Amino acid sequence: MVLLAIYVSRFEAIEAACMLRGYGLLVSLDGEAHAATEYISLALGGHRLRVAKADYETASEILRQCGAETDTREIRPPTRVLKWLVGLAVTAYSAFIVPTVIFGAAPAYYLLQIPAGIYTLPVNPQGRPEYFLAEA
Repeated sequence: MVLLAIYVSRFEAIEAACMLRGYGLLVSLDGEAHAATEYISLALGGHRLRVAKADYETASEILRQCGAETDTREIRPPTRVLKWLVGLAVTAYSAFIVPTVIFGAAPAYYLLQIPAGIYTLPVNPQGRPEYFLAEA
């Protein structure tokens, strides 16, 4: 088995693997099972898509025809749902932390937990995949 691509997004990796399997190619996707419980797949090395050495040229051409080399990720503004989720999280943190600081039950530096907690929201990472395609 040879390395064909490394994906950050589990869903994108599974989609590519299923597409190649649909063409009858032998495909192995590292981290396909463990990432169902761990959403930080990049910390675990990403999802490595491997194909049989004999199918490497064919798989490379299939991915190339799907636009793998021209894949550009545009940074889009946050969606309305994401804004709502962040607002809900800020409200929840503020509702519990601000009163404890006001009434003296917690020190003022606890207010730093509000922005720190927002950065821990599990959103789907959409990084650019790395492709190791055969020469065209």
